[in-house]
Amino acid sequence: MDRRNQSVVGTRVERTTRALIWIPLKGREAESVRKALAKERKRLPRPMRLTRTYDRGQERAQHQRFTRETRRPVYGAHPQRP
Repeated sequence: MDRRNQSVVGTRVERTTRALIWIPLKGREAESVRKALAKERKRLPRPMRLTRTYDRGQERAQHQRFTRETRRPVYGAHPQRP
């Protein structure tokens, strides 16, 4: 989010190649994040679409719905682990 709280961006990092993808979001709430990630997922190369790992933030709130809609598992990152 920028200083004026007017724009929000999500990120996706591919761990093997360390590729970073910026995903524009309409808002910070879990539903906006879920919809944007599901839409972006369609554009990714197949290996990057297989699973998703979230950090431990509030945007993870709709991870079960994301899994149902995309038929791909979502994992949660463990704190203090790379």
